[in-house]
Amino acid sequence: EESKVGMKIHIDGYPCFFPEDFDATKLCANTTGKLLKFLVSNGERCKVGEPYCEIEVMKTVMPLISTTSGIITHVAQIGCQLEPGDVLCTVVVDDPSSMKLTKPFKGTFPVSKPRKFTVSAAGSHLDKFSRNSAAMIQLLQGYHFDGDPLEELFEVLGTIELVLEDFEEARDAIASRLDEKTMKDLCLIASDLESSQSAPSESARYTNTVASAVQNVRKIIQERDATFASLSKFCDRHEGGLYASKARVLTVYMEMFLDIEETFSSCASFEDAIMLLRESHRDDIFAVTQYAHAHAKLERRSELLVEILDYIAGNGFMDISACHSAVHRCMNLVGHRYEKLSQRAREIIVKKQEVSRQSRREKIAAERSRVRREESFASFTNLSLNDHTFDTQGGGHSRSNSRVGLRSAGSLYGSEIDDSQSVFSEDDSSLSHTGGGETISTNTTPGSQALTRNIGRIYLDKQNTLSRLESYDDISEIENTHLQYNWDSLFDGVSETARFDAIEALFLSTGVDLKKIMGADPEPCRTDMTVTSVKLNGSDTIVLFAPSLGQAVATLPEASDLSPRELAFVISYPRLVGRDEKEVRAAAAAFVTGQNLAGAFTSTITKVSVTLLSLDARPHHFAFKRSGTAASGADAFEEMRAANGFWPHVASHMEVDRLDPFEKIECVGKLNSRTRQRNPNFVTPSDYSIGVFLAEETPKKPGHKQPQRDRRVFLRAAVYDKDLLLVNFSPNPTLRLSRTSYSDSGISTEETPFLPPEDSVLADVLGSLELAVGSHRTAWNHVFIHLVGADAKLDLLHVESAIDSFVNLAFADLKRLKVVCVEVRVGDSGSVVALNTSGLKFKIQTSLDRGIPDPHPLLNVTQRKRMVAQNLSSTYVYDFPEIFANVLHEEGGSISSIVELALQGGSYSGGVSGHNGPSSPRSSIGSILEILPGQKRNLVPANRSAGHNDCGMVCWKLTLNTKEYPDGREIILVSNDITHMSGSLSPPEDAVYRAAMDLAVELGIPCVYVAANSGARIGLDEAVKAAFQVCWIDEKDPCKGFKYIYLSEDDYEMLGTNGRVKGTRLIENNEVRYALTDICGGQGVECLQGSGEIASATSRAYQSTVTIAYVTARSVGIGAYCSRLCQRVVQHQEAPLILTGASALNKVLGRDVYTSNAQIGGPKVMASNGVSHKVVPDDVQGIKAVLNWLSYVPASIGGALPYYIDKGTDTLNGGDSIHRTLKFDPAASKSPYDPRKILHDFFDTNSFMEVMSDWGRTIVTGRARLGGLPIGCIAVETRMVNKTIPADPAFPGAQIGEEMQAGQVWFPDSAFKTAQAIGDMNREGLPLIIFANWRGFAGGLRDMYGEVLKYGACIVDALREFKQPIFVYIPRGGELRGGAWVVIDSSINPEQMEFYASDGAKGGVLEPEGIVDIKFRKDDLVKTMRRTTKSLEYSSHLQKQLTPTMKQLAVHFAALHDTPGVMLYKRAIKSVVEWETSREFFSLRLRRRVCEERIKKYLRESIKRDIAPEEMRSYLSELEHVIDDIVDAKSGSVEPEKVTSVIEFAHALMR
Repeated sequence: EESKVGMKIHIDGYPCFFPEDFDATKLCANTTGKLLKFLVSNGERCKVGEPYCEIEVMKTVMPLISTTSGIITHVAQIGCQLEPGDVLCTVVVDDPSSMKLTKPFKGTFPVSKPRKFTVSAAGSHLDKFSRNSAAMIQLLQGYHFDGDPLEELFEVLGTIELVLEDFEEARDAIASRLDEKTMKDLCLIASDLESSQSAPSESARYTNTVASAVQNVRKIIQERDATFASLSKFCDRHEGGLYASKARVLTVYMEMFLDIEETFSSCASFEDAIMLLRESHRDDIFAVTQYAHAHAKLERRSELLVEILDYIAGNGFMDISACHSAVHRCMNLVGHRYEKLSQRAREIIVKKQEVSRQSRREKIAAERSRVRREESFASFTNLSLNDHTFDTQGGGHSRSNSRVGLRSAGSLYGSEIDDSQSVFSEDDSSLSHTGGGETISTNTTPGSQALTRNIGRIYLDKQNTLSRLESYDDISEIENTHLQYNWDSLFDGVSETARFDAIEALFLSTGVDLKKIMGADPEPCRTDMTVTSVKLNGSDTIVLFAPSLGQAVATLPEASDLSPRELAFVISYPRLVGRDEKEVRAAAAAFVTGQNLAGAFTSTITKVSVTLLSLDARPHHFAFKRSGTAASGADAFEEMRAANGFWPHVASHMEVDRLDPFEKIECVGKLNSRTRQRNPNFVTPSDYSIGVFLAEETPKKPGHKQPQRDRRVFLRAAVYDKDLLLVNFSPNPTLRLSRTSYSDSGISTEETPFLPPEDSVLADVLGSLELAVGSHRTAWNHVFIHLVGADAKLDLLHVESAIDSFVNLAFADLKRLKVVCVEVRVGDSGSVVALNTSGLKFKIQTSLDRGIPDPHPLLNVTQRKRMVAQNLSSTYVYDFPEIFANVLHEEGGSISSIVELALQGGSYSGGVSGHNGPSSPRSSIGSILEILPGQKRNLVPANRSAGHNDCGMVCWKLTLNTKEYPDGREIILVSNDITHMSGSLSPPEDAVYRAAMDLAVELGIPCVYVAANSGARIGLDEAVKAAFQVCWIDEKDPCKGFKYIYLSEDDYEMLGTNGRVKGTRLIENNEVRYALTDICGGQGVECLQGSGEIASATSRAYQSTVTIAYVTARSVGIGAYCSRLCQRVVQHQEAPLILTGASALNKVLGRDVYTSNAQIGGPKVMASNGVSHKVVPDDVQGIKAVLNWLSYVPASIGGALPYYIDKGTDTLNGGDSIHRTLKFDPAASKSPYDPRKILHDFFDTNSFMEVMSDWGRTIVTGRARLGGLPIGCIAVETRMVNKTIPADPAFPGAQIGEEMQAGQVWFPDSAFKTAQAIGDMNREGLPLIIFANWRGFAGGLRDMYGEVLKYGACIVDALREFKQPIFVYIPRGGELRGGAWVVIDSSINPEQMEFYASDGAKGGVLEPEGIVDIKFRKDDLVKTMRRTTKSLEYSSHLQKQLTPTMKQLAVHFAALHDTPGVMLYKRAIKSVVEWETSREFFSLRLRRRVCEERIKKYLRESIKRDIAPEEMRSYLSELEHVIDDIVDAKSGSVEPEKVTSVIEFAHALMR
């Protein structure tokens, strides 16, 4: 790469610089940094090898060494930021003669001969193909090649000459091995290929000849029963003929690219991709380097792929499945570096599907027409098209309710099969057709979607009758009545009737039947009989068809007398041919402006449309609207850009005038669904027309800041065949005026039975949106569909059902395309509107009285904030309570109360009213100092509507009705507002956050923090910034620096109030100045002080209640610390958790080291180091994870454990029975097993929730339910796991580190994870069970240096402080040894801990083999041998022979010291619990221990004194009957403090 220093090359990770030229007269910076000071004064002499200045690099001070000797002159200013290559000093060198100057090379380089890839002559087709194909492979692998190989490659690909030369070379390669007959046969094949060269260039004979040649060659190989490698490869290359061969070559190139780039596209960062490649290529690390090398040249390789895609699109290769699949894969590439390639692939696919659907509709129309005329052919009366039955009587469609897959915009949404390949669907049909040496058979099964396939033009109808379709270019079956007209037919037909028929045909082609509209018949104007007028909507709209501009002007007064609101001119304009678009627009504008100035337009006319027509030229449509007040009569008409390009009545159907509030409107896409042969000089009938508009607002003032500029895509569709929307949707039984359709992460087909079929208008809607939104990156997009001619009363139910299904099925696509509204106008008065303003769900409303629609308003402030949040892959802060409500509703719960809280007295001027009334507006400095750090204020219910928060922190108190707490539980929800000052934290935000945490501690309820911030707020005093002036050292040469900055006397008096600025009064040049010493405005240190306070509040809250942080959008600096201090962190997969942003670090490092914030603090980092406990794909799943976590936590600190049994798991017994025996036997496993199998089998069904799964992977931690009661759990991984330590790209020599960690061993990370999990569960008030299966701690040098001893001690601390019951259970086949036993022994916390072991468990200091080496040495083995083998004569040979057996005997003997019986005998464990019945035992034991602890707690609180252990045991014995009753119940919550006998017993003690 090029830099200021010169060319930089990385070798083995180290940067090596190759300077372009060494200039001894300059001293330059070789790295980025900040210049601190010069060590050699200006004008003094410096020496080679001595430091001459000091710079600061990443908080490190380092000297720069002089590279020359001489007198220096300072150039750079002290304190300036340096980049590599910046000049610091100029030098007058001591000895100029010692300087050596580089000279340009003027010789010649040796020319190497080009590499030969083939024996064919240079310049032959095969030689060109081989050279350029090798060049393509070279480029795709990331290497350099001069020139563009594709240009020459496209010339030779698919030529018969290439095939012939390839065949001859393949034949000659094995000529010496061929017999005479075989050689003769191959020569005949070559002769056929050679003779075909004389055929016309585009003849289909080429393909047939090549296909025949391949078939004959294969036949020769098969007959000779020989392996001719070169001929076999020739057959593979040219199988299917020239067309398939060409596509195959291009597909191979695309697949080479995709095989490399799909990995990088799917990963969040380059490092993640490398880690994934290392995992999949463990035995071939060189392959990883090849992938990385190729990816480094992505830009050049992407350009080649775009060229290939253009060639594919232009040559029809999308019909080939492999090629289609490769293009589809290109479209799915994600990331800004793939945008151009992905967008081009998307355009190709969408265009292909549009052509396919048009072809389908042509076939449909052909069959309709033919069936109507051939009434005697009864078999066609029930033709079906993909389960669509045609009504031959009326020519319309009625659809069955079969389920059809959503393949909107073709393979964009799942299908990679050309729509035109699947025409007719049958329940049970097959087709076998032989022709041209090709046999195709299609068999179907019931329930399949594509039940029949067409072969060329041949298909089977429903009665299995063979039928044939004519060419799509000339479909004789269709009544192409529009072909008899042209533009002149509208003006000078052979008769008035013919002219009227042409006008009626024009309207009918776009769904307007003038014969069905009262008073809309064409009629000649009285002023000029050659001008025809059409009145629509009474006389509200008048369309004039005039043969010339002059005749249009002449009839204008007659039309104006009818006082229309809209006037449309359709004018014959022969000068249209060859005219520029700007000229035509100017002519139309001049016509309208001239008539307006002449007073020809009455005040009632608000809109004028002009359509100019001419043979052999496309129509030009222009529309103009009146600006100003219509009553004045002198106001002007301005152009309506949105309506341009559409027939006036089509634009009216699309309601494009509703886009008027936007200053800039551009039509970025058009689509017409045509079912007739195209007439270039008349309107071709279409089923619907789609227009896609990009609408933008312009800033109100230059530099005016808004949360988000309103820039949206509006898709407008006029549909003239309602069945294209209603297909396959049945009406709902009753009309629901308001309903909600909700989706969180997609809808499965089982949940939603209706899917739009391929020929639905919704397919083209999604396809058009894909192109528009993909190109323009807009948000808050809008879809409008007008069902022209529909009956609102009859069709509203059908439309509602169709849209309801559509927004559910396509929810993921609509959300990705940022569509917030799908609006359908049904006829004249009906409407169905699906609205999704929050990005969470679509709410559907219907109406039979639509009224006059309002223009689309610009987004309000709240909507703009939602748009900002959505662009950050997050949710607007005020929509989070709604997510809670929706998730709970999905699970059968609800939110009974949502109370927003704010600081009493308000944080800013618009805050909440306290007891002293509303706070008054304050100045900027007053707002900053309003809340001082350390000042505690209370939260009170807010008196404001959503979105009117005056600081970037919002708080609620929610009452959640969950399955565990049907009567409700309370939580505090506090969240950053990422749309307010980017979510940065200042004293007002800190005060709200601190008060929220303190309130949660005071109430003892959980606090959930939604983190979406940018860290502590920074800000300069903008008023002072705009007013200060500079006193330069030399005003004529500012480069010499400045003395001070100052304010004038007037500015200081105005800005110096309230201590905003401080300065020293100076008089210079008879001017009073105040040299600034302190600027107290802006924001800085007080934000840091407040950050410290909220960090303290979070830490305090974690110790006192349950705190959970959900990180969305991003969390930076203090925001990241607060998230971590909550300890329980759920992270959005696209939300980084960082201290410093990637761009800031890159600036400090002086090069682009980090590619994104996700690389520094994304889930790959934070989940792997234990900061993030869970990672989720979106905000809905994030809130689900939070609520799921809360389901294990008591409603308040010290409250009863929430009891819940999922009765759906076993309806016969009311849920998962505690008497269920365990099915998984760990001892029976012959190899290491997944400990999660134990947990899922042991606990209640589907109740286990794992956390921190990617960190400390030798330990599994989580929460679950046992007998309906929540409990924490820790299990041990028995398998070997791999720990990967990423390489930091900031350090050139850094390497990726990998550690293999053995199962059943505590390592530093897993020991820390264990201690942290125990601490979290203790503070959540949960009991704990540990499935102990450790062989000890890792004690090697690396682990000891990694502080395994420290973290092992932390486990003891955590267990000692645990205040709930703890069960330690050694499972069957498990073992507990040495230090691992020590840190979890029950003596650490005897009041809470109970130790158990299963049958088959083991426990001891060392493993038997280790004890034998120490305590059963060779002498002991010999003694035992002599003692136990007295019948045998002892000898050295016998000793050697029996030693292995005696060692086994010794190990067995030692193992007998580790049995559960020994543990029980020595009172190391409480009991031996059989593995199969352990679930029942611990369920009952858990109820008993929880009951006992709650009684203890209740008695201590009642009598308000400490109770000695012996005294407490006596109290429990007296209440034994209560405990037994609760245990024997085996279900229900454990709350003995509510039992009457316990209450009476406590009262007795109090007396």
